[in-house]
Amino acid sequence: MGAGSSVEGAETRVEACFKALETSGGGSGQLDNKELSAAFMAADPSLSKFDAALQSRDWIKEIDGSKDRKIDMNEFKRFLNARFEADGQEAAEAQLKLFEDLAEAKAAKAAAVEAPAAEV
Repeated sequence: MGAGSSVEGAETRVEACFKALETSGGGSGQLDNKELSAAFMAADPSLSKFDAALQSRDWIKEIDGSKDRKIDMNEFKRFLNARFEADGQEAAEAQLKLFEDLAEAKAAKAAAVEAPAAEV
């Protein structure tokens, strides 16, 4: 995150989210529209695939500023830093919390899918 940002443990938290959300098993440091859409749908099961894709695309555009349909970890860290400088710690923390909630929802959904299979 660099100097000037005081969102608690942001560097590690961002990396953990990327690892949790990457469907390729983690490690690429990039999230595409499909991976984020799946996370939005896990967080809100009432969302249709189309609405989740739109929400994901808008979020990527806000963070990345382009339409390449993916964000990388460094772009997200820069976005958080800019958010912190422009709007303060609370705004940056809220943005990071949203990201963590997506990662948590996706992990919970994956665990729920794996659990019945383990019981057989």
